[in-house]
Amino acid sequence: MNRFLYLIFIFLLACGTQKIAEYEDKSVRIDSSLAEGNLDSLIDPYREAMEEEMNQVIGEATVALEKSVPESPLGNFAAEATYLAGVAYGSRTKDVGGPNAMIKSFALLNYGGLRAPISKGDITIGNMYELMPFDNTLVLVKLSGDQVRACAKYLFGVHGQPVYNARFRLSSNSETMWIGEKEYNFDEEIIVITSNYLADGGDNMTFFNEPLRKWDSGIFLRDIFIDYVKEKKVLGRYPTTGKFHFVKTGE
Repeated sequence: MNRFLYLIFIFLLACGTQKIAEYEDKSVRIDSSLAEGNLDSLIDPYREAMEEEMNQVIGEATVALEKSVPESPLGNFAAEATYLAGVAYGSRTKDVGGPNAMIKSFALLNYGGLRAPISKGDITIGNMYELMPFDNTLVLVKLSGDQVRACAKYLFGVHGQPVYNARFRLSSNSETMWIGEKEYNFDEEIIVITSNYLADGGDNMTFFNEPLRKWDSGIFLRDIFIDYVKEKKVLGRYPTTGKFHFVKTGE
């Protein structure tokens, strides 16, 4: 699909649904006989509104943010925005447990879900749609200590994923983890802030399959990124800080 048409499709989805007052059935045959000019005439009513929305500048990046493993500036940006939104949601949701429940929590995303870098310069809403074109929502998942250990083993196997408020020292037969600055002993329940796709076991994250509890906020990650950029206004470097240390056998 043409990239411009794809953005129009995404924009129309984002506009939500409206009640249809009248409907007239009319079939249009889609084949080579539909000239490009005719197709443009179908799109034109939406083009101006879509372009205005997608081209809205919401912030600035002082450097380009790109992704790589095991840790990257783009992953750190996405995980930080997700973590802050997750803590805010969990803190105001009594069923989660309020602020105290969020002390032992961390954010976990996947690099495959981040579809485009953030280039240096102006950041537009369209850039955030390119980064996160999926309607993935913010989800909080409560895991047992054994499930968190399984998560750590997974991260060793895939050589890292975007995380925030957690550090790992991993080998083929051992896992050490810190939540914030405190070492975690894999004996307590904690909350992982992630997406609904991953919380449902996507990207082989099977340790999420039987959670102790799960809360879907219904908030799109894309909207979280947009709001985060609007609030920050200027994005810095998001440097890699050694969130993953992979230990060779015998080290």
